[in-house]
Amino acid sequence: MLCRPPAAYEYRGWHNGIVVIVRRLETDDYPFLQEFLYQAIYVPPGEPAPDRSLLRDPEISVYIDGFGHQLGDLGVIAESDGRPIGAAWARRIPGYGHIDANTPELAISVIPEFRGRGVGTKLMGALFTELTAAGEHRISLSVQTDNPAVRFYERLGFQVVNEQLDHAGHEDFLMVKQLGSAQRTSARDWRGASFGAAVVPNSA
Repeated sequence: MLCRPPAAYEYRGWHNGIVVIVRRLETDDYPFLQEFLYQAIYVPPGEPAPDRSLLRDPEISVYIDGFGHQLGDLGVIAESDGRPIGAAWARRIPGYGHIDANTPELAISVIPEFRGRGVGTKLMGALFTELTAAGEHRISLSVQTDNPAVRFYERLGFQVVNEQLDHAGHEDFLMVKQLGSAQRTSARDWRGASFGAAVVPNSA
């Protein structure tokens, strides 16, 4: 069993019209990650949503397969009225946003009806706090260049370090955020952004 630091963050409060609880992701929450990973898929306007079978693609499933059993796996979940509405998690994987073996990669997702209410900002702040408490120094992500969430990540302190093509030919930004003393979070969320840090091309 992996040794983890004590929970460093829990947020409870009335936020933009809903009661939100943000807490550490626990074992009982892991089954929800499959749905959150699907919701993290960025679908450009006018394109159909991909078939859920895409989640079985090894390049996609690596974000959740065996989560909690790998050193460094860490995440937070948001709930409203007892219902999971969003999650942000990080793990060291050879994913789309891979930098090196010591840098965890971010995935974040908020279900559609709760986007634009600041839930993503709360999740990110909680995850940054947990990662810093665990001794992590930075976190990376990959996001398609035309995803409006790019501006959200920039406001949270992520910086573009490279541009690359994914296996489907989409142009992606590789972004990195320094944690600890360099941590800065935004006071407001990006309204209407699709939080697809795990950049999953729509191959439907």
